Amino acid sequence: MQNRLADATDPEGALPVPTSVHVFDAGVRAFCRERGIRYQPWGVVWGNERVRLSVTVGKIADELSGEMEARGLEEGMSREVAMYLCVLGLEKGGEVSLFVGSRREERMRAALEGLEVWDDWVGQEDNREVWRGWMRQLEREVGLC
Repeated sequence: MQNRLADATDPEGALPVPTSVHVFDAGVRAFCRERGIRYQPWGVVWGNERVRLSVTVGKIADELSGEMEARGLEEGMSREVAMYLCVLGLEKGGEVSLFVGSRREERMRAALEGLEVWDDWVGQEDNREVWRGWMRQLEREVGLC
């Protein structure tokens, strides 16, 4: 199921949010999770400025930038890629697929590299607990989860 992930509480959003959209599409995500339907959000970055600028997303980007540098990847992790990772991590076992709409090769490469680094990093037990803490922090900060 493909739907716009939007913060209905953010009046500074890139597009007007229909009144039927709940905060970060929570109702639709729950419906999909309960029925085993894969949820694919779009508008993750440009529709959620408050999340992109959050302290937690900045922490995630900084921490995983170090992991990327350790692998010899030139660019660190951007806040945009960190947001994608948060969306992947917010379903707590549900099925979420990312929809990255960029046509620019370098942005797509950065997203794929970031996903690979995150997948390896969060695969380590100590890091999984750190990740869960960040997701709890993001929930308190912006209500994304």
